[in-house]
Amino acid sequence: MSYAMLLIETAEIDEGVLTDIADWYGVAAGVSEMYQALREDLEQTDGHTVRLPSEAEYSALKAQYAGT
Repeated sequence: MSYAMLLIETAEIDEGVLTDIADWYGVAAGVSEMYQALREDLEQTDGHTVRLPSEAEYSALKAQYAGT
């Protein structure tokens, strides 16, 4: 999920478009959770259907691949 979230963020993929496509594949809930985590707090993992990275994991990935 970390790499997908990084791609969503860096490529600025529209949430509505990706959610529509994800719905066709049956993974819309996971995509919505990724967008919610990007907007809010990665540390809130209650009730997620996918394993989201911790804030530290995601920050390290961003630093490694996105140069931030």
